[in-house]
Amino acid sequence: MSENNPVPKMEKKMENAVETLKEEMARIHVGQANPAMIEDLKVEYYGTDTPLNQISNISAPESGLLVVQPYDSSQIDSIEKAIMESDLGLNPNNDGEIIRIPIPKLSGDRREELVEVIQEKGEETKISLRNIRRETNKEIEELEDEGEVTEDDKYMLEDEVDDITSSLTEKVDEIVENKSSKVRAV
Repeated sequence: MSENNPVPKMEKKMENAVETLKEEMARIHVGQANPAMIEDLKVEYYGTDTPLNQISNISAPESGLLVVQPYDSSQIDSIEKAIMESDLGLNPNNDGEIIRIPIPKLSGDRREELVEVIQEKGEETKISLRNIRRETNKEIEELEDEGEVTEDDKYMLEDEVDDITSSLTEKVDEIVENKSSKVRAV
């Protein structure tokens, strides 16, 4: 049965979904400069959309400022354009060599918008976890129908699927609550 056990594959998919949520949360700024906010922004680089962190060095020398230093200074205008066109509400300034991005303090309305975005992303992740659980339970059913697992093994696997799903759903709730608290506290 171990070679046909779909649970480890399911757990990996679910953990990847939670990791993706963590990465998305890192991009949501809470009044603190964090290079993760912009590192994945796509910049038109010689005709190809390229992540910003592949064509520049991004740092946060102080809590209210991001600094982007392009490896190729001829790309400074396209980098600045990508930052302004993002939905992050940032206003970059460039001196021809580097781009300085002041991180504005959050208004009360913006904080509430961000909390809603955080909760939506958390809910999307939970839906993803439930879909993965459903697919795995279907695989387990098929294994039983094919005689690959016994009825007892099926119930045992389904219990394991539910335990893993519950555990990771709690983790999603924790991540969402943590990030929401940080946004409200700023």
